[in-house]
Amino acid sequence: MKKIFCLITLILISGLALAEKSPILSQDVYQPTNESYSAAIKSGQTVYISGQIPVDRQTGNLIAGSFNDQVRQVFSNIKSLAQAAGGSMDSIVRMNIYLTDLGNFSIVNDLIKEFLHKPFPALSVIEVRSLPKGALIEADAIMDVSHEISSVINYNVLSSSGHSCLPKVRGQCTPICRKDGYRSGYCKGHPQAAGVCICS
Repeated sequence: MKKIFCLITLILISGLALAEKSPILSQDVYQPTNESYSAAIKSGQTVYISGQIPVDRQTGNLIAGSFNDQVRQVFSNIKSLAQAAGGSMDSIVRMNIYLTDLGNFSIVNDLIKEFLHKPFPALSVIEVRSLPKGALIEADAIMDVSHEISSVINYNVLSSSGHSCLPKVRGQCTPICRKDGYRSGYCKGHPQAAGVCICS
């Protein structure tokens, strides 16, 4: 029994060690060329998004505008990187937000709902003395993309009434397993899209 446990542990460790790291690039996010970090990096089925501040995607300069504008830019950057990694904002499981004034969190809490949905990711909000380029907000995130599928997929499923449906959907789609043993084909964000069959 001990030998089996050791073998399983060794396999798990080896799998983690062999996970490839690949940088994530998005044309909608400023890409630093002389910095010693990646905007986002994927290792196995986990994506780590570096701290994003509200900078212009072309120049890398801080955007002009209000605090609300800065918040939306930060989350737009994260959204672009999430999509470039083959996921979505719903793939985020952990997020850290850094503010130069914790009194602004109520604003962030309202705006964040434009980008994130229930169940919300685990979240930490931290007040800091200052941020790069004089930004008022910075945020980083961790994504789990193990459930994402980015290709054309055919689901041959049966509804509870016994009717067969063959949904063919392009994009990030996932089968939903139900307690009664049937599966539903569901395309995220497009439940009523042409060619998508939702079994109920």
